[in-house]
Amino acid sequence: MTKFEEKKQEYMSYIKEHTDNVVKVWRYAKEDIKDKDWIDIYIYEKAQSLIINHDNSKYFDDEFEGYRAFFYPTDEEDNKSESVRYNFEQSWNHHQKRNPHHWNYWVTVDSKDSIRPIDMPTEYILEMLCDWSAMSVKFGDLPSDYFFKNKKNMMLSRDTIYNVEYWLPIFDNAVKKINGENI
Repeated sequence: MTKFEEKKQEYMSYIKEHTDNVVKVWRYAKEDIKDKDWIDIYIYEKAQSLIINHDNSKYFDDEFEGYRAFFYPTDEEDNKSESVRYNFEQSWNHHQKRNPHHWNYWVTVDSKDSIRPIDMPTEYILEMLCDWSAMSVKFGDLPSDYFFKNKKNMMLSRDTIYNVEYWLPIFDNAVKKINGENI
């Protein structure tokens, strides 16, 4: 196997680990979510479908190689080079614009002086929280840690912030359960 093939395989393994963790978080969180009397079954089932197919676009040609070269470079590649960084930025732009579980998707640009957030639907907030929680499982923190550390750099509507903060305790608990903590 060539170094390129090894790095490609490493990145594919990372994607699989991440998406498996997203689904695992959902398994732990979904009962607490379903218990909320007000949540519409359509929203719950749509979120479940989104989570099962989470990040499939990372396998697409216009995302895969840009991510792979940036995060899993071969010895011949320099992930600080202008071309690798440019390709990564292109891949990241594709990813966030085709995946509504990223808050960046829900920012509208009316003109260069008019950029504003719009409300994220609940099913995408739930998928986003599964995404953050999967990273928390990997790195040993909680999704609320990530949110409150990065909130100032996110462009979220008031309603989206309210909903994220409403759901965060369920996802913190899911991560704690996955990590074997008694809650």
